[in-house]
Amino acid sequence: MTNDLSASEQQISAPIMIMIAENEYLAAQASRHADATGIRFGAVVAPGQAWERLQQQVVLDAVWLDWESCAESAALPALLNWLEEDDLGLDARLIVSLRLDQLDDALTRLPRDATVLCNADELDSIVALSALTAPSTHMLNDIGAEHKVEQLSMISEEVQRIARVLASLSTTNATGTASNNAGRSDISVPGLAASPFLPSAIEEDAPITGAEVRHLIRIRRVRNQFFNGELFADPAWDMLLDLMAAKLEQKRVAVSSLCIAADVPATTALRWIKTMADNGLFRRIADPTDGRRIFIELSETAFGAMKEYFRADGRLSRFGA
Repeated sequence: MTNDLSASEQQISAPIMIMIAENEYLAAQASRHADATGIRFGAVVAPGQAWERLQQQVVLDAVWLDWESCAESAALPALLNWLEEDDLGLDARLIVSLRLDQLDDALTRLPRDATVLCNADELDSIVALSALTAPSTHMLNDIGAEHKVEQLSMISEEVQRIARVLASLSTTNATGTASNNAGRSDISVPGLAASPFLPSAIEEDAPITGAEVRHLIRIRRVRNQFFNGELFADPAWDMLLDLMAAKLEQKRVAVSSLCIAADVPATTALRWIKTMADNGLFRRIADPTDGRRIFIELSETAFGAMKEYFRADGRLSRFGA
């Protein structure tokens, strides 16, 4: 009897989620995922009926919006506005699932704190839902899901480390102490490995070009033809390189394009982008000519540090390092 009461109490206190979708298969999947993470799955409603259903909720912890099946609904703009303004005072977390080709448009219309699942697999969905039950992540019995939860923490820690390294490089550049390294063959950049693939003819003070950065990116991709790409997965560095090349070429990079450049699953890339932005490495820029797109670019600190990195790499190449 005691055990039954305990289970009942846990069910009552479990987070509640409602799904807005017009896709029965996805709704069934979401229901299974909710069960796996100890979440009460309240209902599945179409966009046109969502506001009426939300008004009936006294407590609500999450709203899952399936963008793919709801994007063309006339009720979606008003619904997004209600969710962002939280007119009902529910303070519910918004989870949005979509395809990569829908990402740029969605990001301009979604609240900034929405959790976006792009081309998500089952584990991505479970990980997103497990955040609602934190810190009770022990409720998950899927080893793969637990691994992804650990990966989220690792992403945050790794980006913070990268931010510190780039900030120190940028500070070094600003104080002029980097010039004291001229002509040294033992110069090293903390946390960042030198690349032997850049043209060895790069002079100490010659600026790096977009073409040279693109060359390095191509070399990195060639490895995937001979080895499993997961062995070399480094989305932070791949995105830094892509944004560096774009900056030098005076080009804009949309979020969806940067996800492709990261060479990891789109949902994983989005987590990296958000964390890099939160740590001051990336900047979000609205497209002034198209309100449906958001661009990502390097912050001034990150751009300055990347220039220092390539300057150091050029010196290393000259000495055969």
